[in-house]
Amino acid sequence: MWILGVAAGFTLQRSRFCFTASMRDPVLTGGTSLTKAVIIAIATATVGFAAIQYGAVLKGAEKIPGNISQLVFIQL
Repeated sequence: MWILGVAAGFTLQRSRFCFTASMRDPVLTGGTSLTKAVIIAIATATVGFAAIQYGAVLKGAEKIPGNISQLVFIQL
């Protein structure tokens, strides 16, 4: 897992994938390609995380990944 994180970090650094620049560039330069990439990355991560949580619920996991608990759980 550690190696995967280092590889992802190295790739993001070398590709100049910067969240700050994605919000700054449309205002300063009018370039929106990085902003679109960040929006796609966040959307992909959200769908992937929801799929992991849904899979845990289907398997009947006691704890849902991400430290999120159910709002209402009533046992009769």
